[in-house]
Amino acid sequence: MQFGIHPSHYDIFVAADDGGSVRFWDLRKNDRPLYQFVAHHGPSSVALNPSYDDQNLIATAGRDKFIRVWKWFDRSESQLNSSMYSVEATASVSRVYWRPMHKYQVASCSVVSDINIHVWDIRRPFLPFASFDEHRDICSDLAWKEDDSEIFLSAGKDGLLVMHFVENAHHPMNHVSDVAVDISPAGTVAVAVSSQLNLKNESLVEREKVRKGEAFAPKRRKYDPFQSSIPSYLICCEPTETNVQVSPQHFVTLAKKYKLYGEDASSLCFHNSRIAEDIKKYDIAHTWRIVGLICTFTSFFETPSSGETFSGNHENTDTKDNGANVSDAAARSRFPSSLSSGGVVRNVDGQDVTESIFSGVVPQMASFSSDFFFGDNELNLDGLNTDLSDCTLS
Repeated sequence: MQFGIHPSHYDIFVAADDGGSVRFWDLRKNDRPLYQFVAHHGPSSVALNPSYDDQNLIATAGRDKFIRVWKWFDRSESQLNSSMYSVEATASVSRVYWRPMHKYQVASCSVVSDINIHVWDIRRPFLPFASFDEHRDICSDLAWKEDDSEIFLSAGKDGLLVMHFVENAHHPMNHVSDVAVDISPAGTVAVAVSSQLNLKNESLVEREKVRKGEAFAPKRRKYDPFQSSIPSYLICCEPTETNVQVSPQHFVTLAKKYKLYGEDASSLCFHNSRIAEDIKKYDIAHTWRIVGLICTFTSFFETPSSGETFSGNHENTDTKDNGANVSDAAARSRFPSSLSSGGVVRNVDGQDVTESIFSGVVPQMASFSSDFFFGDNELNLDGLNTDLSDCTLS
């Protein structure tokens, strides 16, 4: 619950309940609420905007992991259940507060799993503007210093009362790349770049000059990664050689020299890769090497024991009488049994060997499940420009 913090709202207070509903009450009219709407699924938190210019805005947060911003004072029926901004946090949110003197920034702390405090810019909701990780347990509550947007206090279940300075925060945006590259199986290269990439590079140069105490000419336009509607450019480069078919002569050569049995699966794949390289089919050779690596680190292709047969045509008498056929069949590659199902790497005996294969490579925490967020506004289709270019790929 929070009472009105502006002179025109002194008789009004807002309350949120465990059902996710938000109600505005007038002390002079206690028979029914002025406004009410459902903001979240489950318990929620509310915060009125302390700025006089934006006193009509209210921020809400709930156990459904969402932070939403609403207009409440001039609400119409068409806007009754429509929020202006929506931010999906990494965990259930227990508290939300506006950052003083910042129209688009709110601070939040979680009730479970996430012990960090995040400051969000509601214009770019898929990434926190700043994060603080001083607590070692869940943060219970926080409060900004009055009329100061650079300092706030927080209390946690670890028994600590921490004073935070925004200048010491971690900024996830500094670790995000502005360039994305991908290659299709057909050889097409797609490059996505931000339209503010040059502006960002100039800003980094200016920051380095400030650190060294060097003079530089001020820019009329400054780099702001959290401004809304930043256009992006998508560049597609198609290979000039589109004919990747195998000629009849090469097909015959591969058919004669390929090995499909007689060794373990990885050895067969690497042998076939060398055969493809000999006739300059490097794409096919690369495919064989990838399959060979998959066979090396998984049990997708298992070697059966000597007592197994491969089809209904093989009988036990044939297996006993012809030992050569048994050894030859046992070395062939085949699809696995249920031992390798379920996404777990197992050996022939059925033992889980995932940790032994990836020891020293995959962090221990990678085996635990977690929540991942892909923001609604991360791909701005309205500002996405496509430029198709013909590029020679070597």
